[in-house]
This record gives sequence, structure tokens and C-alpha cells, in this order.
Amino acid sequence: MAGLVILAIVYAVVCSAVTAAWVLVQGSPDNLRTVLENPRDWKTVGFWPIWIVLGWGAALLIHAGAVLTAILLGGNVARRSGDCAPRASKRRCRGPSVPNPDRRSPLPNDPHRSRAGSGSRSCSST
Repeated sequence: MAGLVILAIVYAVVCSAVTAAWVLVQGSPDNLRTVLENPRDWKTVGFWPIWIVLGWGAALLIHAGAVLTAILLGGNVARRSGDCAPRASKRRCRGPSVPNPDRRSPLPNDPHRSRAGSGSRSCSST
């Protein structure tokens, strides 16, 4: 919800800034009044900020829809980051096992102990 509020504030500031830049550089206050009274006249006065207003406004609507959906569904929506995201496995697979004299298991039937000549693939966590 806080992200939506921040996005809405930034949207308002940026749209105001590009509209002010258009008025100062290309348009005039009369042209701005024309666009505000009849938005279909944006093309006749060359109101290019309409693309920023519409494009970013669409993204804002999508974000608002996602927030509203999360609120209506109880707010228990999993996030893509943090503790809710599935962790990638940090396993590294190697080719055929080779005995490592430095890694000896005290138990003869330890499944993590490499066997010489087995030809099987061994995966270990790193």
C-alpha cells in the first residue's frame, strides 16, 4: 500500500513537471486551458506530455488493481523477494566421483563418502 501511495505522489509530481515544461517551452497557458477543457484537442495544440500521463497512469492503475486484489484476498500474497520466495538450490553437480584422501568418513556406509571407480555423479552442497 505504501508503494502505491509513493508511486501516486511521484506520478503527480512528474506529470506536473512535464506539463510545466511543455507550457514553458512549446505551449502556452491558453493551450493548456484548451487541453483541460477538451482533452481530445491534445493533438491540435501538440500536447506531448499526454503520452507520459497515459502510459504512467496505466501502470498506476495496474499497481492499484494489484494492491486492491491483495487487500480483498486478505493480504496474504507471497512476495517475490524476502523469506517468501523459494530459495535457489546451491547445489553443484560434478562428474564421476573420484576418491578424496582428505575427506574420510568414520562410518564405512556413509552415503556422502566417495567411492573410487563408481562412475556415478556426485552432488554436494556448497
